Amino acid sequence: MPPREASSTIAPLAERSSRPSCIFTRSTPSTSARRTAYPKAKLYGTSRHHTKLGDLPWEATRTEDPETARLFADDLELWVPRGVDFVPSDPNLHFSSVLAFHPASKTLHVDDTLVVGHLPRILGGTMVRFHPTLGKVLERRPGAADDFRAWARDLLSRATEIENVCAAHLSPLVGRNHPQTSISQHIETALRKAEGKLTAHAKKHPS
Repeated sequence: MPPREASSTIAPLAERSSRPSCIFTRSTPSTSARRTAYPKAKLYGTSRHHTKLGDLPWEATRTEDPETARLFADDLELWVPRGVDFVPSDPNLHFSSVLAFHPASKTLHVDDTLVVGHLPRILGGTMVRFHPTLGKVLERRPGAADDFRAWARDLLSRATEIENVCAAHLSPLVGRNHPQTSISQHIETALRKAEGKLTAHAKKHPS
C-alpha cells in the first residue's frame, strides 16, 4: 500500500486533522462527493472545475493562479506546465494539470500530465511517461515545444527531491518499493520518449 500522503487526494493539511481545512480537486467526478464529506472545507479547483461544476462554492483563486501557490507555500509547491493549453478547446484532452509537490512526504501529486504504469519486468517494468495527448495540446505557436521542454527540465531538476508519485493515471509510485530507478531517471526517460512529439511540433511551427 502507498503511504498515506501518496494516496490522499485531499492535499495540504490532511495529515494534521481528520477534518481538512481545504480540498484541492483533482478528479472532477469525485468533487461533489468530497464536498459532501467535508462541507466546511474551502474548495480549490482549476478554471476547468469552476466551469464544469459552477454550482459549488469555489474559492475565487484558481489552483493554477500564482496566488494559490503563494498561499500554500508552507506545505506545497504548485507547478503548472508551460507551452501547452491548460484548458484545451477539446474537452477530451486532459494533459495539463497543477502538479503539487509535498516536500514533507517527498510526494508529487499529479493528475493527467504524468502517467505511471507497472508492467511485468519482461515488458519494461515500472514506467513514467508524459500523457500521450501531449502532441495535441502543445500551443499552436512557435516556441511552444521549447517552452514545454524547458519546463520539463525544470521538473527534472526538482525530481531529485521526489521519492513518490501519486498519479491519477494509472498507479501510484512509491520509491521504497522501486529503488532500482529514481524518479529523476523516470522523468528523464519520459522527456526522451516525448522528444519526437516536441520535434514534430517545432517543425510544424518554426520560429
